[in-house]
Amino acid sequence: MAADSSALLLLDSCHSTWMFDGARHRFRRLVKLAGGASVSTMWRGYDRLVLEPDSEAFSVVLDEAAGRLLQSWRHIEDRCRRCGAIGDTGVSSVDLAHALVL
Repeated sequence: MAADSSALLLLDSCHSTWMFDGARHRFRRLVKLAGGASVSTMWRGYDRLVLEPDSEAFSVVLDEAAGRLLQSWRHIEDRCRRCGAIGDTGVSSVDLAHALVL
């Protein structure tokens, strides 16, 4: 299922918060570091975002031919099967707000 839209979409994976700007077809990641800190990547273009309907998997297709893509899984707060964490592993609201304005 393609998920591109004009709204900003946030997806939490075990190690990052992914930010998708569907209107501009760009994304960036806030990589989670130890101690609750995070570091932001630069905005990067993408062709489409695909959310798998039967799982927590998603793919970021970087080019129209789908020759380059990134794949990850959404983090589940209750008990994540990927990382085993219990609870929220999201980035701080301050880090998120800072990344939104860059």
